Amino acid sequence: MGTAAAGGAAKQMLALDALTRLTVEDSPAKLEAGAVQGLRLLQDIKTTLSSAKDNVEVSRWIKNIEDVEELVERKRVVVGVRGSTGAGKSSVINALLDEESLVPTNCMRACTAVITEIAYNNSPAPEDRYRAEIEFITEKEWRDELTILFSDLFGSQDRGLSTDLASEDSEAGIAYAKLRAVYPELTKRDILDRSEKMDLATTPAVAAVLGTTHFFGAPTPGMFTKLMHKFIDSKETTSSRIESAATMELWPLIKVVKVYVKHPVLETGLVIVDLPGVHDSNAARSKVASKYQEQCTGTWVVAPITRAVDDKTAHELMGDSFRRQMQLDGGFADITMICSKTDHISVTETLKSLPVGDSGEAHEISDWLGHLNRSLLTQRAEVQAMKQRLADLHDLVEEHDQEIEVLEAAVEHAANDQVSFPETPKRKRKQRTTASASRKRTQGYIDDDDDSNSSSSNGDELDVSDPEEQSTQNLSLKEAREKLEELKERKKKLREERDGLAQHMKPARKEEKRLKHQTKELTSQRKRLCIQYRNNYSRPSIRSQFAAGIRELDEDKFSQDDEELADASYLERDYEELAASLPVFCVSSHAWLKMLGKLEKDDPVSGFRVKEDTEIPQLQAHAQGLTQAARAESCRQFFSGTMKILHSLMIQLVMTDSALQVADELKKTEQAYLEGSIAHFRKELETAREAAIKGCRKLLQRNILGKIDDFARLAAHDAPCIVESWGASREAGGLAFQTYRATCVREGRFKGAKGPRDFNEELADLLKKKVVRGWERTFVEAAPARIDEYGEALAGAIEVFHGRMKQRKELVKQPSFRLLESQNKTWCATVRDTTFLKALIVNGQRDANREFTPAVTEKMAPVYTRCARESGPGSFKRMKDDMSGHIDHVRRPMYRTSTCRVRLKLEELVRTLDMRTAQDIQRIGDELTKDYANLISDHNIFKVLSTIKGTVQKLLSEADQRFTACLLAEMRAMTPESQPAEEDKAGVTTPGSEDDVADTPAKPIKREHLPSTPL
Repeated sequence: MGTAAAGGAAKQMLALDALTRLTVEDSPAKLEAGAVQGLRLLQDIKTTLSSAKDNVEVSRWIKNIEDVEELVERKRVVVGVRGSTGAGKSSVINALLDEESLVPTNCMRACTAVITEIAYNNSPAPEDRYRAEIEFITEKEWRDELTILFSDLFGSQDRGLSTDLASEDSEAGIAYAKLRAVYPELTKRDILDRSEKMDLATTPAVAAVLGTTHFFGAPTPGMFTKLMHKFIDSKETTSSRIESAATMELWPLIKVVKVYVKHPVLETGLVIVDLPGVHDSNAARSKVASKYQEQCTGTWVVAPITRAVDDKTAHELMGDSFRRQMQLDGGFADITMICSKTDHISVTETLKSLPVGDSGEAHEISDWLGHLNRSLLTQRAEVQAMKQRLADLHDLVEEHDQEIEVLEAAVEHAANDQVSFPETPKRKRKQRTTASASRKRTQGYIDDDDDSNSSSSNGDELDVSDPEEQSTQNLSLKEAREKLEELKERKKKLREERDGLAQHMKPARKEEKRLKHQTKELTSQRKRLCIQYRNNYSRPSIRSQFAAGIRELDEDKFSQDDEELADASYLERDYEELAASLPVFCVSSHAWLKMLGKLEKDDPVSGFRVKEDTEIPQLQAHAQGLTQAARAESCRQFFSGTMKILHSLMIQLVMTDSALQVADELKKTEQAYLEGSIAHFRKELETAREAAIKGCRKLLQRNILGKIDDFARLAAHDAPCIVESWGASREAGGLAFQTYRATCVREGRFKGAKGPRDFNEELADLLKKKVVRGWERTFVEAAPARIDEYGEALAGAIEVFHGRMKQRKELVKQPSFRLLESQNKTWCATVRDTTFLKALIVNGQRDANREFTPAVTEKMAPVYTRCARESGPGSFKRMKDDMSGHIDHVRRPMYRTSTCRVRLKLEELVRTLDMRTAQDIQRIGDELTKDYANLISDHNIFKVLSTIKGTVQKLLSEADQRFTACLLAEMRAMTPESQPAEEDKAGVTTPGSEDDVADTPAKPIKREHLPSTPL
């Protein structure tokens, strides 16, 4: 093939316009549809190349393709859900997934103690549509908890069980409940023998569970819930039930529960973790909770809307320790507030606080409802009077029927012109007490679906007189016949009146129903307006509280001793922007599930006209949006890798037919020039890399490491004051003896009636709050900026290198040189994308900032153990004295150890960054060297593998057609496997229409659905 023909082939294969446009596309649906097509294309190319996989060069291509395929794998995005007991946290998670009871909501302590991870279920088996893995603690972990439980049972007493045992909310009561749940045969006498406590862990039934993981699945949510409750259901509600328990319960032994379910919210990689907190009496669960918190890329804080504002519950949930950790992690932007139970509202109280100007409609509705209620009462009284008169008429008609029947019989049997017949029994009327009596007497005249307040209506009921009071009446035959006619005429008039009243009653009852329906609708509308007003009032208030809490942290002043270390240039924060950016959702899980047709046994929920009023659909869209950035980034990286592979293959194909046609001497000259340019290029890459690493080291030294030893000294100075505050008087904020002791028993971490306390975090915070300003400035602002500069420097080096090569006239003539220009653009875009390096820094700094506390915990452990063993008179004083003496002894080495560990972690981070960047520039240099070297040398795989050349060339020439349709929003027709099964769609509201490609969340890519042979 001549140069012109080769140029035409290169131009044809070079057309990757659609793929290039996909790299800057924002729609996750289009990106993932494009990735599906890209995977198919790479699969076809790999299948074609596999016929020659014994060739070393081909094996390298296949390995490159497999590496690129891995870029599109779904990434986990973990969201931790926090909330106090009764906040509706489990209900919110259930509603988010359109389930009634996927996460248990009625298991008391089991619900709050068990960590639950919920992820997408990839199992195709119908019988495993709902799956679970339940991991139990180990024998050692249970032994450690038994020690704590027995300590709580006996308290500080030398003899006998704690006097708080009868109180279910006390630590002794909780400990007893746990022991009795696992050991139902255990008696108080058994517990008194404390020497046997360690043998409890080897009980056969318990030993069979400890350290194991149980797996199960179910095809329906109902069956799944029943299976789940066998593991986590807690039956204790009263002491009497505990005493009568006969079956071993497993919930105290569970470490973590993993649930897998099919739902669009989870399908994109979102993982929801129901976090009970890190103050569990079981250390294993606390560690798991802490580990999950470290992995979380987002945090949802759930609080009832009735308390979220007034009691600042959300502010309390995000206590100083949590907020400080979020500050170190740079995670304030990852918090979402969820106000639950919006259907719980007092309309009367809300109307009192609802300004007329803000929502006059609600007050107008209230006024109109007053008028309607009065009209309804009047109409109801009128209908009731009609019903009573109708019932009376019915009774009178029956009386006349009876008299006529008796008289007719007497006339028929009359003798000697005399008619003798018993007098009609005298009837007296009494008040009716039920609606049924009235309905029986008026059947056919009053509808049975009467929904008025008939149970309180008054009617008459006939009461037959004593038979002895009845007498016989004698009339002549003529008189009897006249009386008979008179009775029939009176009966006729009564029936006419009854029938007329019945007809007149229909519109009256219709009007009553209309008024009642209108009252119901307006009442619901008024409640809806009140709910919306409270929601709209709560959002800015919660955002303001959130920003105020961050401001408190930022304004936490240095002590007088460390003013010289204060840095006025620390990261400035826009608190108004911070408040405005906080996502706040006011949701009603109950109303949402009722609208889905679930919770059939519950009463209807008023105040919500459409599903969006519950804000669950908005929360679902927000949850899916949390994964969009990660999904989009994965797709873009995949597209860049795909383009590089396609360009390299194109270069190989073009060079097969149009190798450099110059003399050998000129080839040597070009080769020497290339080698010199490559050496210069590698040097520039290394210079950029060294500058980046040096810059990061300088940032750490200036903002953190250069000051951290002084900060440790200041923290050691303040530590005795913190310890002294724990044992201060109650008026001064000190702890009660039992709380102090319970905290020591749990190695410094305890959650009591007044909230969680963590002695270790309080001591570590003395150091953290001094470090945090420089830490934020380094990892939130300066280090990411430095990495971006590094990416730009690499791109600049690539452009300079290509510019040098463009000066070679013989090379520029080559058709494949145009392909190299496109390849370089792809490389520049790749190196400018520093997402991976930034993520590496974020993860590394998170590992480092979590080293502040462990050293404190270790140094304080001996005194916790000693204090936990104290008992008898004066034990509290001895505990406080021991604590004060211990902190005075260990405070300096404790903080030195803490800072040393943090320093080592940060240095490890820099080394990792150094190693990764070195690998990157080596790869960049090698790949570009190979591509440019192919312009000069005759080395080409398709010269050897001519049999597959045509197939590969056809795939490359048609490659861009695969991506064009994705940009034209036709991927639904192209990728039927990406559509959810009908059973997946049931009961799920997905934002956007089917044709709205830009806004509709796409299904994740499933590589197992890809064809195994070329299309």
